[in-house]
Parts: sequence; structure tokens; C-alpha cells
Amino acid sequence: MREALNILSASGLVESHQGGGTIVRSLVEMSAGSPLSELIKCEGERALDVIEVRKSMEACTAHSAAQRALPEDVRKLEKIVAGMEENLEAEKPSLDLDALFHITIAQATHNIVWLHLMQSIFDSMKQFQMSVWKAVYLTVEDHRILYLQHRAVLEAIRDKDPERARQEMLVHLGFAEQRSSIYVGLAKR
Repeated sequence: MREALNILSASGLVESHQGGGTIVRSLVEMSAGSPLSELIKCEGERALDVIEVRKSMEACTAHSAAQRALPEDVRKLEKIVAGMEENLEAEKPSLDLDALFHITIAQATHNIVWLHLMQSIFDSMKQFQMSVWKAVYLTVEDHRILYLQHRAVLEAIRDKDPERARQEMLVHLGFAEQRSSIYVGLAKR
């Protein structure tokens, strides 16, 4: 065990602290140069690159979740989508629930690497996503579209339909990519 931790530490994947245990480092934040969150802050267009990567990753994550999700995973997703519906009816944004939905799908794959990658990307994109929500998801109709897209992904996972889950996630993230592009265009002005 000690040798394995030393190898992981030498490769930069974990940090060991004398008397304080071992911490897994974010794969995304270990890039050469600036951490991803700083890069996005300085060059907003890079967030579109991250969304492109997210589309591929999350399509696979949704596919795997549809194959592997346990009943309790589906219940968690249903609860999140129900919260989104309540927020929609109250005309409140669901930014936190949105992020939780995507992380919960990663958890439902029961693959710790998917979860770690998703958490790292969401942590890096948090400020950008908040700005996008405030700038381009302005109408009740925008929030209705987001709610319906999340519900469609949930239904595909609940129905154990991996291909439909993949496709619904691509539809959702295509919409997010389009709206993020609008935000980046506005921010350049």
C-alpha cells in the first residue's frame, strides 16, 4: 500500500501529508501552466473547449449510468429533477440542482474515475457557469427547456436505455454549448 501511494505521489496524482493522510489531486487542475479554472477566467473561449470535452464525456457517462444505475441512483436523480420542476414553477433558477444532476449521473456509473473527472470539471467551470446562467438563461422558457432536457436524460437512465441516454445528454449539452457561445460573444464586446 505504501509503495502504491509513493508511486501515485511521485506522479502527482495524490498529495501525502505527514500525519494528515493522503489527498487525491484534481486531474484537471494539474495541467501544465495555469489551472483550468484560471485559464477559463482569463480566456472565456476556453470554456467552450471544456464544453466540447464535456459533451463526449457526459454522453458516455449517461450511457454508462443507464446500464449501471441502481434504484437508489434513479431515486436521487428523480428527486433532483423534481426540485428543478418546483423551481420552474416558482420561476427560480436551478443552477445548483443542474450541477448536482450531472455529478449524480457520474456517481450512477459506479466508476470513480468518471466521478472524479466530472467533479474536477464542474469545480473548474463553476464561475463561468454562474455567469452563463445570469446572462443567457433569462426566460421561463429557457428554464423550461433545461428542465425538459434533464427530465429526458433521467427517463432514459430510468428506462435503462443507454443509447437514448447518450443522445438526450448530447441534446442537452448542445443547447448548453449554444448558450455558452452566446455568452462568450457577449463577453468579448
